[in-house]
Amino acid sequence: MADVILKYADFLKICKPFLIEKTRFVQELTRLREENKDFDNATVAFEQKILKRGIGGVVQQLDQVHQNFMR
Repeated sequence: MADVILKYADFLKICKPFLIEKTRFVQELTRLREENKDFDNATVAFEQKILKRGIGGVVQQLDQVHQNFMR
């Protein structure tokens, strides 16, 4: 395990800010979607056309990054 950590230490350092702030990113995205219908519509279109997912696809994508990192 130590070999893996040493090998990927630089990558782990890069990911740390995202992992620390992920909850805030999700909260901010949720707030923006609630406050701005145009932003919400654009986000839904992105989730469906680009991510090929339904509503909540962006948050799922952020969760997936977090889960993959922790594995």
